[in-house]
Amino acid sequence: MSRSARILEIVSLKRAVAEVTLIFVGISLALAADGWNDRRQDRVDETELLIEIAASLRNDLGNIETDLSYVENKDEYLERLEDHIHNGQPYDDTLARSFSYVRTWQTSRLNTAAFEALKSRGLDVVSDRALRISLIDFYDGTRVLVEDRDRIDRYEVQNYVEPYFQENFIINSSSFDSVPIDYEAVISDQRFLNLLALRTQVHHSLTAPAYRDLLAKTESLISQIERHLGRRD
Repeated sequence: MSRSARILEIVSLKRAVAEVTLIFVGISLALAADGWNDRRQDRVDETELLIEIAASLRNDLGNIETDLSYVENKDEYLERLEDHIHNGQPYDDTLARSFSYVRTWQTSRLNTAAFEALKSRGLDVVSDRALRISLIDFYDGTRVLVEDRDRIDRYEVQNYVEPYFQENFIINSSSFDSVPIDYEAVISDQRFLNLLALRTQVHHSLTAPAYRDLLAKTESLISQIERHLGRRD
């Protein structure tokens, strides 16, 4: 091979290497740009979804506070009724409201649409692992426990309490007060005393604490989201 041919071969090889290098660099830059755009879009999606969840939780907070106020009020009425009967006190008109609480249940009203949107997008879009765990714990843990407690409460009332009240009480449809047809017979009826003891104990030890925990965790989750978004700004 002549010297000029070898030179041309070397030049061609260098040119080919340069072209391959340029192609590799171009592909790498394109992939890096795509990766950067994906990460940027993830952060945009994360911010929008978390803002939506925080707004939903703030709206829910008012309902939870109202529900908890009702639950704690009910707790007081049930305990007052138990004490009244245990102490052998005669019937008075204030008991009509206390009796009515034996046959009521709660229904939590949390809006899960924003969290479901986050799950559809993918929970991994939340970059803070601790926040991700808190979101799952709240919506798939705390919320579910409260709703399950409400369902059990409703089942007990509809299947055990309400049939008894329909037979033994005059129920005011407007005020919802429940007046025993025969007070002495009711407070001497072991079936009623068992129902009252069950309702009072379960409500005091399970339902009321569940709603207090729901309120505390709602406030905590809002704060955690706000801190995370604040660090992102």
